[in-house]
Amino acid sequence: MSARVDAQALAWLSRGYSVAWVAARLGVPEGRVRAAAEREARRIERGGRPRRGEGADGRA
Repeated sequence: MSARVDAQALAWLSRGYSVAWVAARLGVPEGRVRAAAEREARRIERGGRPRRGEGADGRA
């Protein structure tokens, strides 16, 4: 999944859309959307660096 698709999936998931809806909208398998969400959750748990464009508190 490209970084742009990954970011869009995470944005929609954070707004409460279902994994199935996001996967259908982006045209990718549900497993890839779930994997992206799990990677992001692990990054947050580790206290990893914010993604580019985000502040230390995670806000854009």
